[in-house]
Amino acid sequence: MNIRKDTMIRISEAEGITIPNINWRERVIKVCGKGRKEGGVPFQKHLSAT
Repeated sequence: MNIRKDTMIRISEAEGITIPNINWRERVIKVCGKGRKEGGVPFQKHLSAT
């Protein structure tokens, strides 16, 4: 739930997240949104620790 609250992504986008979609170094999650559009969503440093 922290991912959704901190990044403001949709439930459907959060369900599609897999480990290869997470770039820990740049702190970006690749998500597939409406219309199958891909985008990068930044996340906070504290999210990577939880």
